[in-house]
Amino acid sequence: MKKFLLILLITSIGISFYFYQQNNKLRLMLIERGEKISGNDKYVEMLTKKIELLRNATSKSSKEENLEDLLEKISFKEKAEKKSYANPNTPDLIPINGKYKISQKFSSKHPAVDFATQTGTKIISAADGEVLSVYEDKHYGNVVIIDHFNDYATLYAHLQKTFVEMGETLKKGQTIALSGNTGNSTAPHLHFEIMINGENVDPLNILKINAHEGI
Repeated sequence: MKKFLLILLITSIGISFYFYQQNNKLRLMLIERGEKISGNDKYVEMLTKKIELLRNATSKSSKEENLEDLLEKISFKEKAEKKSYANPNTPDLIPINGKYKISQKFSSKHPAVDFATQTGTKIISAADGEVLSVYEDKHYGNVVIIDHFNDYATLYAHLQKTFVEMGETLKKGQTIALSGNTGNSTAPHLHFEIMINGENVDPLNILKINAHEGI
């Protein structure tokens, strides 16, 4: 009987110690998560305001899709690189954040430079500016046009997904979309145009890269 009680006592102590360890791990995990959440007050505040706008959605599925897009947009904005540029409003930054190859150059029949790249590659704003338009075109697919406040404007086409809205202010290097194969396109690429006072110019002259640069 004594041996039985001793075994029972040892077993009880072991079980108690096990649960103590598990509770301690849980407590530490909650503390860690709490610290992370408290460190993202600005993010949470912005997210809360945006979610309020979704309450007028007409259906549950619409709300879920809008919330998913919203989270992805905020994620990219939070991760935008903070850099200073000598000419922030000049669109001389290569609009691809990843590997690419120039697949088609500027010409009278093709007023742009095409950057061949994998679907889902980050597309970035070539300069500071304001989003003039975000739309879908049967030829260009998903399109973003940005005004750079100094006679320059840029156009980004065949996008898989966009993360900006009309009227939104952007920083040079900010992620605005993902590359895709939408519209009249035979392979994933970015169709990139630069305009000065509405007239298309060769982007390679502004970007200061050559037709063989890239992967």
